[in-house]
Amino acid sequence: MQYCKNCHLLCEGECPSCGNRKLSVPQLDDSVRLAATSSYLGDMLEELLTQHDIPFQKRSALTAENKPAYHYYVAYRDYEQAQALWETIEPPPAAEEPAEDDKEDEKPQTYTVNGEEFEYMNEKRRRVWRAVSSLIFLAVIILVVTFSDAAANWLRSLFGGG
Repeated sequence: MQYCKNCHLLCEGECPSCGNRKLSVPQLDDSVRLAATSSYLGDMLEELLTQHDIPFQKRSALTAENKPAYHYYVAYRDYEQAQALWETIEPPPAAEEPAEDDKEDEKPQTYTVNGEEFEYMNEKRRRVWRAVSSLIFLAVIILVVTFSDAAANWLRSLFGGG
């Protein structure tokens, strides 16, 4: 494992939070982010860490929904023990591979708006459509400005303006 000094995360190759590729080897005293959680789960984590005499830091944060949350940090030397305690509260998600038969039957995810069904776009496709939409918008603006300028010149010529 390597360590991102910006985000205090253990990771491999690239920090998943900030994209930093200049990772270092963690030192025993480095503060490592153990968990980001709500106050309810945080209270349980605090109790477990205190019972096992693991020093920790608690820092407030906001979630994407602007709900209060907390980041918990422990020294790298205590990380494995603290991680095991955290996993008793919040088990890691099981990474299940769908069977080959299931892969063939997979349909694109969809959502419905006013009775019309739409397919979710992946990030790459969304970026392409945003770029295409921006180019179309710019083309429309150029056409409107060009035709309004031509119309103004035509009107000026009708009324003898030079």
